[in-house]
Order: sequence, then C-alpha cells, then structure tokens
Amino acid sequence: SEFPGYKHREEYLKWEKEVKASFRKHSTVVDIPEYGEERCGIKVHFLPCDEIKVTTICDGYGTPKYPIKDPREMKEPAQCPK
Repeated sequence: SEFPGYKHREEYLKWEKEVKASFRKHSTVVDIPEYGEERCGIKVHFLPCDEIKVTTICDGYGTPKYPIKDPREMKEPAQCPK
C-alpha cells in the first residue's frame, strides 16, 4: 500500500502494520574466509533463492582476484533448488 504520510496517525499506524507484516526473516550460518594480510572488512552478497556468499578479500567486485563471480542483477528462478 502507499505511504500515507505522518499527519494522519491512525492511517500511518495501519500502513506500518501492513508493511511490517510483509517482512521476511531468514537466518543461516556461513563460513567466513580467513583475512589476508590486508584487513578491509567483510562483504556479503545476497543472491536469489535466499543464498548468501561472503568474502573478506580487499579487491573490489569484478576484479580478477575477487572470488564471487555471480552477476550483480540476478533474477529469482521460477523454482529454487531444495
């Protein structure tokens, strides 16, 4: 539904409840690669079918040494593997 603004409190609270009801929560456990000599943080890629890939490499996405090669814009398949 469309955001009603903040002026009409009751409409806003109804809208907020609808929006929050549409949220999905997921959890998983992933292996985190060891850091190399450089420490740049952690990068998380959220993929279709609720998949996640994690890297700690300092190189940026698309560079030759970057380990995650999946394209940035991936469409959700009609059916996800189980």
